[in-house]
Amino acid sequence: MQLFSRSLEVAVKGLGVGLGQPGARYLGAAEARWRVLAGKLYVMGTSGTLLFPEADGTLRPGAFASVGLGVDSAR
Repeated sequence: MQLFSRSLEVAVKGLGVGLGQPGARYLGAAEARWRVLAGKLYVMGTSGTLLFPEADGTLRPGAFASVGLGVDSAR
């Protein structure tokens, strides 16, 4: 979704692994990108969940978060 004259973008993502089975896992993530300096630069934050494979083939849940700064030359 884009807000404030496309200066703010928000995205939400989800994924289900093994739905309807015992031990099903769900993933979710969210991202926000705010354009600054007339759209030439952006600040981005991302967070969500991850699934790490174990040696026995099962998936162990985890989480992540990141913050960054970038240049948008595509506009």
